[in-house]
Amino acid sequence: MQKLKDMKIKKRLNTGFKMVTGIATIAAVLGIIAMLVASGRYEYAMTNYGFSQGDIGKAMVTFSETRSALRAVVGYDEEDMIEAQVSLHDQKKEAFETYLKDIESTMVFPQAKEAYNTLVTDLDGYWDIDAEVLELATSSSDDGYLKAQEIDTGELSPQYDKIYQDLATLMDLNVQKGDASKASLHNMELIFMIVIIAVIVVCIVISIRIGNTMAVDIEKPLAEVNLNLAWEKDTLLLVPEKDVTALLPNDVDLNSIVVSEVEKPESVNAPITKGEILGKATLSYANHELATINLVASEDVQRSDLLYYWEGAKNIISSPWFLGICGLFVLLFIIYLIIATIYNRRDRRKRKVKKYRKF
Repeated sequence: MQKLKDMKIKKRLNTGFKMVTGIATIAAVLGIIAMLVASGRYEYAMTNYGFSQGDIGKAMVTFSETRSALRAVVGYDEEDMIEAQVSLHDQKKEAFETYLKDIESTMVFPQAKEAYNTLVTDLDGYWDIDAEVLELATSSSDDGYLKAQEIDTGELSPQYDKIYQDLATLMDLNVQKGDASKASLHNMELIFMIVIIAVIVVCIVISIRIGNTMAVDIEKPLAEVNLNLAWEKDTLLLVPEKDVTALLPNDVDLNSIVVSEVEKPESVNAPITKGEILGKATLSYANHELATINLVASEDVQRSDLLYYWEGAKNIISSPWFLGICGLFVLLFIIYLIIATIYNRRDRRKRKVKKYRKF
């Protein structure tokens, strides 16, 4: 801040605005980075956990529908129904294999890769048995139907349950990872929010400090004057009416410019208007007079009516005329007392004389 004080007003303002703008820019950049990071993490979570959960779910559905179609082929007797279920079986099998490929590309963490590899291992040979059961169930052989049921129940069904459980395990892992990613993303948002708020607070604090520093230096009071008739305010600061321009060496210390002489009244009475000229000051540098400037009121001051009337009453009471009139009244009252006393004494004497005569 010391360097800022040594600058001229224009450069101070430019430097202050640059500093505040720079800090605000940092806050904006942090906000943009936070948005990009949060967006990237959200996209990553959706792609690898959210979308994969959907693919796993669709794979589970199509896998079970393939199984249901096969069992229908084994159980039906009508040729049309069997052909329809064979067609549905092939469609669902193709869809399942498509979803399985999509799932493979989203397995990014070790537990998911291990579960996926287990699924692929358990699938090995499943479709061969599935094809064998389908062929036996659609054959014209009398014992083909019974053989298909035997293989389906004894070999294919346990392997199906194991594969379906593998899919369920893969789903659970992705759900857990998705929940963890959601919590991590939420914590990241809180951290970025705290950082941005902290930067904004720092920006506000620095802005206020710079503003106060420039305000104090720009409108630095040169003198003060006693203030009358203002409520709870006894003095008024006087500041320069305008900036002063003078030719000085480049390496001059601004603190070496001093106020060599101040002309001001001992006191002023409210009301006072900001900018009202109340005195003069002379600025000097190295014992040489630089300029004489007007000193003006630094703020508006309202008059207190209570103090105004009280001051008027005190002025009346302390005025010579009021004191003279009061003295005259006292003198007249004393004369009145003297005359009344003399009159009363004479009156009592007259009453005594009258009593003696009657006697």
